[in-house]
Amino acid sequence: MTVGNFGGANFAGLLKLSFCIVLVLFAVDLRLCQPAWGQGETKESLKKQMQDLLPKLEEHLEAHPDSSEGHYCRGMSRYLSNDHAGAESDFARAESLGLKDKLFDFYSIRGLNFLLMKRYVEAEKQLNLALKMNPSDTLCLTNRACVYCETGRYREALVDAQRAISLAARGSIPHCVAGTCYLKCGQYKYALQYLDKAVQINFKNSEALYMRAVTCEKLGLKERAAKDFAAARALGYKPGESYNEEL
Repeated sequence: MTVGNFGGANFAGLLKLSFCIVLVLFAVDLRLCQPAWGQGETKESLKKQMQDLLPKLEEHLEAHPDSSEGHYCRGMSRYLSNDHAGAESDFARAESLGLKDKLFDFYSIRGLNFLLMKRYVEAEKQLNLALKMNPSDTLCLTNRACVYCETGRYREALVDAQRAISLAARGSIPHCVAGTCYLKCGQYKYALQYLDKAVQINFKNSEALYMRAVTCEKLGLKERAAKDFAAARALGYKPGESYNEEL
């Protein structure tokens, strides 16, 4: 299993857009800009505002090098640019400076950043802190399930994935994680049930298609397997590629 393609490009785009919004909101708090959204607002203009904000962030940190909010904000911008090492540097600096506000967002995003860097111990620590503050956050539950799955802790991964499903039944990603866990444990019929649901919810979930193909092979369903392998490849799926490439 890879972290790579659980949600497909649509999920990745929505996730990135939501972080753009968080970043701009934080920048508004720092009085570096005014909120851009309103009547006729588009995601393109929001992304442009984020890009225009970057030099202001640099100026802010030159004038206020000990601004925990500034480092957090720049860490967000670096994260959105797929500079995960740079993002972690700023996140660590923000924490050392005693970041007080937006702690749930901080732990949640930092946990995801560590996950993308495949630093699973640190990812789990940050996601645990986030879930301590909000035990029902489906994104954090799903991300921690990914951590557990990546490290071979399939029972723990199933608990988090099924909890996420119970809170958001239309989530393709946690269904895919649960199916992958059952596949890894050799319980192919259960795996197929969850992976079928993941694909039903999002037919462009290339990870789910690939894992379902592997499951069908195990069950001797060769024609279904071949069809799913072809569909996953058509969506650009490559086993082993990382989530940050898709973001």
